[in-house]
Amino acid sequence: ITDSGSGSWTETEAWQISAEPTVTIGMANGAAEYLLSRVRDVQRLADGRLILIDGGSSELRIFDAEGRYELTLGRSGDGPGEFRWPEWIRVLPGDSLLVYDSQLQRVSLFSPDHRHIRSTSLGEAGKPIGAFADGTLLVEIVEDGEEMELGLVRDPLLFVRSSQGGEILDSLARTPGRERVQLDAG
Repeated sequence: ITDSGSGSWTETEAWQISAEPTVTIGMANGAAEYLLSRVRDVQRLADGRLILIDGGSSELRIFDAEGRYELTLGRSGDGPGEFRWPEWIRVLPGDSLLVYDSQLQRVSLFSPDHRHIRSTSLGEAGKPIGAFADGTLLVEIVEDGEEMELGLVRDPLLFVRSSQGGEILDSLARTPGRERVQLDAG
């Protein structure tokens, strides 16, 4: 058992949250680009701009460091640079953008100047939950148990590093999975 009663920093070094936000984006009424619905992820670009996923429109919206709208990437659809359920964004070195769409089961790569470079289907090999700085993916794979158990079950999770094309490059960890209750064998 470890007891961490206090930090190793002084009061002047302690991290604090401001009472007022430094940037506010979105409004209840106003221009369409500021009307947000189901924001799923927000990332900061190297120059301080912010990019977010508006889940209601399946768009990526970029705002400057003060919260002023700049541009929209993508839209709802199945084509290149379009999304059905964009779940997360990762900013790669040089401000390239990697976007995971869980409904289309693919990742899309955008250049630093916001051009769509490619979309790669991952199939059902696992669920990307993040990306490393080199653009490879952190993927979670649920491994089914050997036999159908009843009651409280925890199927193991395997975490792997994969290419953007879904090729497994390295096995990282195996952990107990989420708890669920199995009521019958069917």
